[in-house]
Amino acid sequence: MFNQLNNFFRNLQNVKQFRNIIFVILIAIFFYSRITVIDGELLTEEWLFLSPGINLFNDNNFLYDWGILVPDGNPFHKPPLTSIIFGFFSNILNDPIASARLFTIIINLFGLLLIFIITKSLITCLFFTFSYFFLASSIIIQTDVLIFFGFLFLCIAQNINTRNYSYHLFIFIGFFILWTTKIESALIIFFCHIIYYFIIKKKKLILNLFIINLLSIFLTFVLVFFLSQFTNESFIKNILNIFYPIERILGQQADSLIFNFSNYIYSITTILAKLFEYGFLLETLILSSFIIFIIKKKKYQISEKLLFYIICFFIPTTIYLLVGYSGMQFPRYFIFPFYSLLIVFGILSNNFENKKKYKLSNFLIVLLLFLNVYKFYTLIKNQGNIIYQESGKKEIAFYLKDNQINGSLIAYENFSGYLKNNMYLWEVIKGYEINKKKVLKNLDKIDAVILKIGDSNNSELKFILETYQKNYKLNKIEFNNYFLWIKKS
Repeated sequence: MFNQLNNFFRNLQNVKQFRNIIFVILIAIFFYSRITVIDGELLTEEWLFLSPGINLFNDNNFLYDWGILVPDGNPFHKPPLTSIIFGFFSNILNDPIASARLFTIIINLFGLLLIFIITKSLITCLFFTFSYFFLASSIIIQTDVLIFFGFLFLCIAQNINTRNYSYHLFIFIGFFILWTTKIESALIIFFCHIIYYFIIKKKKLILNLFIINLLSIFLTFVLVFFLSQFTNESFIKNILNIFYPIERILGQQADSLIFNFSNYIYSITTILAKLFEYGFLLETLILSSFIIFIIKKKKYQISEKLLFYIICFFIPTTIYLLVGYSGMQFPRYFIFPFYSLLIVFGILSNNFENKKKYKLSNFLIVLLLFLNVYKFYTLIKNQGNIIYQESGKKEIAFYLKDNQINGSLIAYENFSGYLKNNMYLWEVIKGYEINKKKVLKNLDKIDAVILKIGDSNNSELKFILETYQKNYKLNKIEFNNYFLWIKKS
């Protein structure tokens, strides 16, 4: 059976018309699977990036709404492009969250098209379409989607002669997106290019790269300057804020390495477990082993294009593992490194003249697809909820809307994506005695309390809830992993 499947794909590689037809079918499957999961509920931090963009296009202010207690939170914890683009797309459909996710789907479709153009490997495109990792990456509202977007323009540049003006144009577009999205990623990919140019002995391109990146940084400052008029902070403070994540990450990890090595080991272990959960760890080990075997065994001549993608996989993956960060809940930092590895595999497997090696490459992809089937199906079955404990928000929102409960709530920040009620947020109550007192003074104005089941034992949250219960008669309803307490009228 496998031989028949292998012959089928090999014949498709040689018949352009049938290959294109199969690819169109893959696009249809890609769309169906992604649209099916577009209604997944907001994860932690997603509303953090979506909220300022929605406010910009609807209320002419670029602020993160932390509810009643902090109505004008500063959004410049990262450069602003993520919020701008997702905020723009949120206005296309009636559901702002599903609408924003259209952009993520478009980016991943762009990735599918590009991997087909670069590798001409249907079997690699098949894996990209059915990969649990890339299915999950197709629905997240995060900076790393924009990083992947910028990286795709850099991939396009690799197919253009370096003497061509368009090569530098695509490099500029890519780095402009990177710098206006996430400084850490821009620096890492910039470093990858420096190493790449140095190895291929095109040092003149390094000067051009510096000029392009300085221009991109300047335009990032211009964008921050323009948006500062829609915030309550100065341009200088907003600029300083976007560099804060670098200091936080390096500071925390340096502290762990020097003073508390057990914390560092714990963070590394957590990342590895997360990478295994989403298939990245096992799949990259299998693909990398195959690539190393082919290159070493047959002394395969590594082309400049192939070298670029090898560098863009190895260096970022190593850095992210050493730093000890992968992204909350979904290991989104590894999207573009994994994509780079797939391109390397696709280019190699599509150029095999030896039938045995071609069979082996196809067998590996079929094996990886088999390992992805259950989780891929589970994510679709769960309507795109990557983490089960996040489910329940939409059900609560529909319940409150259907029962016309429009007063103030105590809830979590990502409920703002579903409800227009004024809210006191648990995130700015926990650990802040002054905010806790403000909430207790205004319990008469609160119509309902939403609390995660896992937070029910938190002493601060429990005290506020018990005070609310003592003063008012409440109805308690459970929605998956949330409790809802509503005032009886």
